[in-house]
Amino acid sequence: MKYFKSFSLYISVIMLALLVSACGQSKHEVIVYGDFNCPHCKDFEQKIMPKLTKDYIEKDKVKFTFVNVAFLDKSSELGAAASYAVKEKAPNKFLKFNQMIFEQQGKEEINEKNLDKQIDKLGLSDKDSNNIKEEYKNKHSKVWDKVESDQKRADKDHIKEVPTVKIDDEKVKDVYDYDSIKKMLDE
Repeated sequence: MKYFKSFSLYISVIMLALLVSACGQSKHEVIVYGDFNCPHCKDFEQKIMPKLTKDYIEKDKVKFTFVNVAFLDKSSELGAAASYAVKEKAPNKFLKFNQMIFEQQGKEEINEKNLDKQIDKLGLSDKDSNNIKEEYKNKHSKVWDKVESDQKRADKDHIKEVPTVKIDDEKVKDVYDYDSIKKMLDE
């Protein structure tokens, strides 16, 4: 009987350890590499991002990162800087702002005037809007360091095309197949 109690206690401790371990599992990391001037990235933004945002990002089920791979045009870097300024000053508007930039693709160029218009549409206070505008227009600000860091990260990760999506460092074969993305995230 003495051994049975010890064995039962041992099993209980193992079960508790497994339960604690399962509860502490980290979230999947989703990295989207894109360029604000890329029409394929715009398609991804319009077709996949709303589902990904609704099902995972808004529910805090994944760690999400957008890497601005601004290699199609210099204006992509300006858009990336503005995006990072929004993320820094109004993080809850970051994804919306990215969506707004992509929506303007083919209609308006990415330039300060048009980015300022999009920032004004975010519904922020004048002070916050002005801070964002000042931040992205200052080439010596930390948002420009992040733009440069994204370029280095894309090089290090051997990103040759956009959009590219990685989940837990595994490249998604078809970025437009939401079911396969969902399957990877639900594992």
